[in-house]
Amino acid sequence: MTLVSVLLGCLCWIKHGDKDMRYKTMIGLLALCLSTGASAASQGGFSDGDHSQGGFKGPSEMMATVASAKEMRDDHHVILEGHISKQINEEHYLFEDKTGNIIVEIDHHKWRGQTVTPKDMVRLSGEVDKDWNSVQVEVDKVQLLK
Repeated sequence: MTLVSVLLGCLCWIKHGDKDMRYKTMIGLLALCLSTGASAASQGGFSDGDHSQGGFKGPSEMMATVASAKEMRDDHHVILEGHISKQINEEHYLFEDKTGNIIVEIDHHKWRGQTVTPKDMVRLSGEVDKDWNSVQVEVDKVQLLK
């Protein structure tokens, strides 16, 4: 429905009022429709072009290596890129990158139906989990890289 048809429909509903009242109503409705359209347009949505909604684009401080993740504080958010080389038990795996290896915990639902082999490059997002004598990463998201 277009803005014009909405305004004309509203004018027909108030045709029994005086002329000044119709114009005031029309101006009010026009202002309301324009402000609603402007706020809806600024909220984004699907775009078939390369249009960004803004924000920082560049290297992230959260990207880490295994070596740096082992030095981070507990619950620090990290993103690791490398390979899952083997399964240790039901939810624990050995993850490797060029700086070393670390145990990662991946719950079943975090795989989201993806099958990953030791040859596949993956990006893991999660938090560092430090205990008294061990460091591992609790994975929130597994992304298979192409």
